[in-house]
Amino acid sequence: MLHKLIEATPQTIPGFRIFDNHDRRVIDYAARDAKCAKIILTRSPIDSFISLQIAQDTGQWMLVKDENRRVTKMRFEADKYEAYLAKRKAHYAFIRRAAQKAGQPVFEIDDEDLTDLSVLNGVARFIGSSKVKANLPDKIRRQNPPAWEDKVENVDDLRAYASSGGFTPPDTVPEPQPKFGGLTELIASKTFDAIYAPIPGTGMGEVRKVLTEAAAAAGDAEAKLAAGMKKKHLIRRRWRGAFVFSFIRHPAERLHDVFIRRIAQADAGAYSMVQMMMARDYRRPGPGEMMSSTDALLTSLDAFISFVESNLSGHTALRVDPAWTPQSTLLALYARETPIDFIGRIENLDDDLSFVLSRMKSPPIELAPKLKASLERIGHEMPKSIWLTRERETRIRKIYERDYARLGYDFISPD
Repeated sequence: MLHKLIEATPQTIPGFRIFDNHDRRVIDYAARDAKCAKIILTRSPIDSFISLQIAQDTGQWMLVKDENRRVTKMRFEADKYEAYLAKRKAHYAFIRRAAQKAGQPVFEIDDEDLTDLSVLNGVARFIGSSKVKANLPDKIRRQNPPAWEDKVENVDDLRAYASSGGFTPPDTVPEPQPKFGGLTELIASKTFDAIYAPIPGTGMGEVRKVLTEAAAAAGDAEAKLAAGMKKKHLIRRRWRGAFVFSFIRHPAERLHDVFIRRIAQADAGAYSMVQMMMARDYRRPGPGEMMSSTDALLTSLDAFISFVESNLSGHTALRVDPAWTPQSTLLALYARETPIDFIGRIENLDDDLSFVLSRMKSPPIELAPKLKASLERIGHEMPKSIWLTRERETRIRKIYERDYARLGYDFISPD
């Protein structure tokens, strides 16, 4: 049968998955076949066990669309887990041993590496493919949430077993970790001893204009800003007393800002995969159609909220983008590089921006009204009174609970 499959697909590299309950004769044959590339996909045993139990309970073994997700909780039983663990170890040992006897290499990859495009292209080269993927495959969704509390009934029993069994149970839901170089994202003014730690969706472009115009007012004709600094540059500036500041924004308004600027108004580009997923998986308007009407904007915004929720929960193959990463997470990544002296709020723009300019020792300038008007212009396509409902913000608050709690925000939508 295997040879028939290979003969039927001469233009492709055929492959199949083998699990520990499959026919041992096929496993043995494939392991000894020099023409068959062997890939072992590993995963945290406890996470794998939990997902297996949930799949058996729900009958859902693969998820393509988030709307088809079947949700349930499993009950952890230590004896079942230990039996599963023993069977899993024996299965992997059999594969490795058979490959060693045949003198065959094995490519081992961890579940977490599946979101690394370079690793997937490495797998492709290992199996003999010359094709290079430019984007991660996005058809398969992660079926279960990352937190134990959301998928295990007796989570206290599981934690007790984990602590006594030698592996550390998670204390909290894992925070999303975007590919975000806190050091390289910092923007320094060459005119003033000031460093800006920008956060997407909080008026980054407008704040840069403030720094540039302040420099011009101080007599600096070039008024340059420096980005991509190295650690030694940061240390030197801090030693001179550089003032590091950032701005944050209400999570709901920030997400709306990101949606309009990066998704609804954007042409094909860095976010085209997100636009495509929204149209395909949530049956919403595609690129170029979102701005056609208020209804199209609202339905597209709801689809974007659903996408962000899935993406931050690890249920999509797309990377976590800083544009919708929680602000508290980005601030923490900046803090690893340097303390932030002041965090202003877009909601208190006049006072907070005036304080920043005074700390920079900038000449008096009237920029706050311009900046505020530029930030508020984003609402012209869809005023807050239309899109910011209590139901919609409740969904956003569930996604950004840490930002609401840690940054001191509350509901702004009507009851």
